Parts: sequence; structure tokens; C-alpha cells
Amino acid sequence: MLRFNPHLLQDQAQLGGKDLISFYKLLEGGREGEIFKEMKDLFYYSQLRFQDIYRYDRREVTPKIPSSKISFVMRPLGYYPTE
Repeated sequence: MLRFNPHLLQDQAQLGGKDLISFYKLLEGGREGEIFKEMKDLFYYSQLRFQDIYRYDRREVTPKIPSSKISFVMRPLGYYPTE
């Protein structure tokens, strides 16, 4: 099971400044780079998977995915967290 400490993430986010700017710098190419674009696409694919990929009606796009779906975003990037 993937474990993370939300308090550490909140602390890091506060230290980093507004939004996710400090985290973008950790990615090659930053927010305009290929890795960020791929992560964004994978995030939306993960939402489709969570909301049932075979639905044909209008879907809600949110800035969140369940923690159980994070592995679907990370695996295509070459990181294989344990379930």
C-alpha cells in the first residue's frame, strides 16, 4: 500500500510558495516540459478510469484523484509503487 504523510506535503507546499511552482522546478523542463504534460494526461486518464471509462455522459473534471489511483499515474513514468 502506498503510504504518505499529508502533513509533510502541506509543510513542503507552504515552504515552496504559491501553488505548485516549487514542485514544477523539480521536473525536467518544468511546467512546460514533456514530463509535466505526460503527467497531466495520465492524471486525466486516471479520472476517466475512476469515473468509469465506458460512460458516455458528461463527466466532472476535478483537481483530485483517489489515492488508490496514484499508481496508475506513476507507473507509465517508470515508478512502480507497491500496492
